[in-house]
Amino acid sequence: MTSPTSSPWVARPERTATSRQPESTRSGARIAICTPTYQRPANLTELLESIKAMDRAGLDIHLFVVDNDAERSAEPVVAAVMRDAGIPVDYDCEPVRSLPVVRNRLVKRAATVDPDWIWFLDDDQFVEPDALQLMVTTAERYNADCVVGRVPHTFEGSTSPWARWSGIFDEVHRPTGEPTGAFGSNGPLVRFSALQHVEGPFDPRLGLTGGEDSLFFTRFHDLGFRSIGCDEAVIWDRLHASRNTPRWLTQRALRFGLVKGFLVREVSPSPLKTVKWLAIGGGYMTLNGLAAAVMLPFGPRRYFRYWIKAARGYGILVGTLFPGRILDIREYATIHGH
Repeated sequence: MTSPTSSPWVARPERTATSRQPESTRSGARIAICTPTYQRPANLTELLESIKAMDRAGLDIHLFVVDNDAERSAEPVVAAVMRDAGIPVDYDCEPVRSLPVVRNRLVKRAATVDPDWIWFLDDDQFVEPDALQLMVTTAERYNADCVVGRVPHTFEGSTSPWARWSGIFDEVHRPTGEPTGAFGSNGPLVRFSALQHVEGPFDPRLGLTGGEDSLFFTRFHDLGFRSIGCDEAVIWDRLHASRNTPRWLTQRALRFGLVKGFLVREVSPSPLKTVKWLAIGGGYMTLNGLAAAVMLPFGPRRYFRYWIKAARGYGILVGTLFPGRILDIREYATIHGH
């Protein structure tokens, strides 16, 4: 398996046969791979190629792609790449621009094959050949409801240091079998029977906002379902150079904070919980803002990470006070990638 460094933009690995031999999975485990896409044919092609190259022994895999482009631009890409792949493919189109609506359509389509698991993959990702085997084995060994792999990031076409200075894309290691939280829909393997207990499951209010996956998993965990890590399974995130700028990174940090504040007020709210997160957001903003000011004379390498943390703290504060503010954000109205 490729061993990426801790850099937020590591070189894209060559996908070769893995030296790891995962334990055999339960024969016939049915996996629905669910991928939303919108006008990123090159990225989608690479994801599909990596799915074709996976170790599928002992697994019953079905691929579902929902295109959010009313012009159905992804249809010929899916048809060309997955021809003779040996994997059943279901292509569908959702003309209404909304990521949660697309995700809900994927879940509905996946339900037609009665899967054991849904594997959410974004169209700007690609997977190591043994990733799914490792995740299914881990899920079965620990009787988990969700398994989260390792998601290193690669910035293609960019050598800018801003992302590294920000810390936003620092790689997260989740020890195998240990409980984990605070992740998105870019690569988790979710037990289908557990997912069905979450109403929606993705909230259409967050159409182009982002955060619908955070809301889903917060509700998922609030119902008592358990997520664990699988540090050996690697799912790569490919990030476009247009995201590697101080403006975009600051906006991303602010949006993360606003989403957290929204979740505080949306899922099992209480006055005590609200006060707690107001204090956390305000303190985080103030302390990191002061640190950024102190480090300002020493250049962006020193101050930018504190600035990003202060922006996130401000977002938590505002989002907790005014949870509806998150609905004004349209981060996913702009498409990054190819």
